[in-house]
Amino acid sequence: MPEGELERSPFLGPLFEGFVASEIVKHQIGCGRRPEIYFYRDRQGLEVDFIVPAGAGRMLLVEAKAGRTAFPDQGRPIVRLAASLRGRSWKGFLVYRPTGAPTEVSALLPGVRAGPLKRLVAELGRRPS
Repeated sequence: MPEGELERSPFLGPLFEGFVASEIVKHQIGCGRRPEIYFYRDRQGLEVDFIVPAGAGRMLLVEAKAGRTAFPDQGRPIVRLAASLRGRSWKGFLVYRPTGAPTEVSALLPGVRAGPLKRLVAELGRRPS
């Protein structure tokens, strides 16, 4: 499928989410960790694409958006879920597909950063010693 067709496809979002999930799991396996990734949705409609345990009660909350621009509203589900994580340390990350080759990660909301997949993998880090 040519890239232009994929950009217009209704499947772009779910395909991107699946790709991000596979990269998270690939990173965990590459670091010698057990693959562990979760999805969250509650009855009120709050949804966060991925919850990735990061050891010692810490977690990375991830939203995957196939768009080329990140908007603060896209990170709000992370902040809402984080508010209920009493006693747990968390980081939020919105992964998206920026045009060009950005090297910077930007602050989207307090506690939530946004950037390309390469930067998300860097956020996953190595297993704590």
